[in-house]
Amino acid sequence: MRQQSLKTSWRMLAEACEHLIEWRSFALWVRAIVAVEGFLPPWLREALGQRCPGILESTSNADDSHSIWLDLSVWIDKRVFSSASASGWIDALHYYCGRDPRSEQIWRYWERTEDVWREQKPPRYPTLDEWHHDALTSSPANAEIADEVARYVEWEAFTFWTRLMVERRSELPEEVKGIIEQRCPGFLNHIRNKQPSDVEYSTWLWRRMLAWIETHVFADTIKLSSLNAVRDAARTHLRGERIAEYWVVCSARWQKSAPTPYPGFEQWLQDADLFIAE
Repeated sequence: MRQQSLKTSWRMLAEACEHLIEWRSFALWVRAIVAVEGFLPPWLREALGQRCPGILESTSNADDSHSIWLDLSVWIDKRVFSSASASGWIDALHYYCGRDPRSEQIWRYWERTEDVWREQKPPRYPTLDEWHHDALTSSPANAEIADEVARYVEWEAFTFWTRLMVERRSELPEEVKGIIEQRCPGFLNHIRNKQPSDVEYSTWLWRRMLAWIETHVFADTIKLSSLNAVRDAARTHLRGERIAEYWVVCSARWQKSAPTPYPGFEQWLQDADLFIAE
């Protein structure tokens, strides 16, 4: 799935995931109401026809909740995400959307809602907006963790860039030392007079720097005992994965022909964000 995801920018894939989450919420909202009513109510039929032109004509059995769910899923892929299908990354879209914690929240909320409604039909069904909002707030994700994940992704990107800067040199260039001292004051003094014993210099430096950043930059996160969660989330984040993939590509390319001049960190990160596999 990672290779398929490289066919588009990570930002476009992330936006598509956001859109697909909203469409899945809509489909599950429809599915729950049909399952409880046993048929497609006229008001819902009208809403469905307006939002999904042509769906009612192609639906095998609109009064069956499972059937309407399957037909909606097919319609959404063909009509809303046709570009992803044509470009060859529709499976990656479903995969990464499924990994999003919000997808799990919506799915679990649908299961609970349908069970509750079957026992006692509500006097009024919630609107789609109400249902979607309640689904996402039923088990709210930790916003602080999300912010920390974004920060971790960028800090790890800095360590990847630094690693590239020394892979062919086996030492830190003076201009890179200045940048590191600005971003990580005290790190160079921390590693002074220390040398790698069993790994190459670039790998050793990368590991040391990441450990230093986790200890100093994410000290509050460590206190909250959430560093492992932040680290794991960052490394499965669409941007985090793309940056790591771009580092691999750069490392291979630069071993054959080093760029002149070497890109600064901000430029390298921008290039990583725009990276699409050839």
